[in-house]
Amino acid sequence: KRTLFFFFSCVHGLEAYAGYAIQTMILKEYLPKINRADAGFYFVHSLNPYGFKHHRRNTEAGVNLNRNCSASPSLYSIKNDESVRLSQMFIPARPVAGTTCELLRRRRDQGGKIFFDDVPLDDFIKSTGLGQYTDPKGLEFGGFGPEPQVAQFTKSLREILPGYQDIVLF
Repeated sequence: KRTLFFFFSCVHGLEAYAGYAIQTMILKEYLPKINRADAGFYFVHSLNPYGFKHHRRNTEAGVNLNRNCSASPSLYSIKNDESVRLSQMFIPARPVAGTTCELLRRRRDQGGKIFFDDVPLDDFIKSTGLGQYTDPKGLEFGGFGPEPQVAQFTKSLREILPGYQDIVLF
């Protein structure tokens, strides 16, 4: 077959509901209309079943799978000191006392820009968005190595992908 249509969802646990709905729609409404002689289809309902079951973004190990996928183990040795510093600033060390998260409690607007204490929102996003690989309790923890589901997923991809010329990812 020439083209593989690849559908996966629930990298973050709560995404499974929307992913399930979209995959079900594709299976019921579109797949029967497609000539499958030259196409393959690969569906992954939930890459993070723990997160789905427990309504959490991360895995049971506290790993954000978006920060865990890499073709090279060098990812897990990246140091992101700024993200660790921001984790120490904004993740409460004690149980929370209200319904407002720490970031929102410390948010302020100044000159048309958003700040968390003295940290501009843009800097916060740039620092934490890269992930960090040293503190499992910190913001956007990417793990110390591939999570089991990522390792299995990667293995499956290495077996399946060489059989196709074109890969379409959804």
